[in-house]
Amino acid sequence: MVRGDVLCVSALACFIITFLSGGLIQGWGPLYDMLVQEGQYRELCPAGGSGRGADGDGGSSDQTKCPAQEDALQDIFDASFTALSAGSVAAGLIVDYFGPRSAALLGLLLVAGGNVLMA
Repeated sequence: MVRGDVLCVSALACFIITFLSGGLIQGWGPLYDMLVQEGQYRELCPAGGSGRGADGDGGSSDQTKCPAQEDALQDIFDASFTALSAGSVAAGLIVDYFGPRSAALLGLLLVAGGNVLMA
């Protein structure tokens, strides 16, 4: 391959990895609201307390939440941000020791494997 082609393929691989894996952490606000609307972790709220729907059935029409539900949802963000930071350190070490091509290939394989597992 010509050097320009290699750079183009590397840039495309970096774009694909960033596009497929970066959005959930940067887009946490809307995802958080969606999880609250769906009633995720609502079982952590006390019966009859806050976190129940306006009609008392725990339906998804109300967005009120209790502290335990907020803590559980915040733990998801904390874990994902920590994993992102640790992954950046690991990726930097892989680039330093094995080179950018190997790092990009490993990144593509990990992203593809993660997407298959999530599907």
